[in-house]
Amino acid sequence: MWKPYVDPIPALKRQLAATITARMEGWEQYNGGAMLHIDGARLSNIRRGQLERFSLQALIRMLARIGEEVVITTASRQEVHWRNVRADIARREAEREAQRKSRREAEREITRRPAEG
Repeated sequence: MWKPYVDPIPALKRQLAATITARMEGWEQYNGGAMLHIDGARLSNIRRGQLERFSLQALIRMLARIGEEVVITTASRQEVHWRNVRADIARREAEREAQRKSRREAEREITRRPAEG
C-alpha cells in the first residue's frame, strides 16, 4: 500500500541529532559546542530536539567534525515495505522459536522432578 508523501527531512534531522547527542554525552555544552563549531546554546537545542533552525548540511558537517561518517541510501517505498515485512516475519519467527524453546525446557524440568507423594 502506498503512503502519501511524507517529508523525510525532519526524520533525517532527528536521526542525525540523535547521533550527535549520543556522541556528545558527558560533554559540557561549552566544550561539546566547541568540538562542533557551535555555541553551547545551539548544542542544547540539538539535545532537546529543537532542530528547525538546523539544516541537514549543518548537522552532517557537525558529525564529520567529531569523526562520524554519514551514509545516505535510497530505496523505493515498495522496497522498504517488503524489507519491513520480511523483518516482521523474521522477528515473529524468532519469538515463536523462543517460546517453543521455553516450553521444551519447562517440559524437561517437569520430567526431571521426582514425583511428590
